[in-house]
Amino acid sequence: MANETRKYLLDKFQSHLQDEFNSFCSRHDTGQTNQNLITFLIDQDLIPQSTIRKYVVLKEFSKVYAASEGNKTAAVGIISHRFNISERTVWNILKHLKN
Repeated sequence: MANETRKYLLDKFQSHLQDEFNSFCSRHDTGQTNQNLITFLIDQDLIPQSTIRKYVVLKEFSKVYAASEGNKTAAVGIISHRFNISERTVWNILKHLKN
């Protein structure tokens, strides 16, 4: 019974999301692209800012780290400045980095 309820809930979520995305694309006269879907999800607050921040910091870190010649502190400083977040926040996000 619980699995059926969960499936019904997910089906309804998907249906409502698709309807709203279709309306969003019509209102903005845009196509239904992946980029527009991501914009829509962010605009609807379905992807929290904290999740976006963590994702970007984790993805950018390896590039910045390599460019700073393996200096982790310098990389943290660059990311902090680039995205206007504290170095402490960057360090906290990196604690969860899987090597």
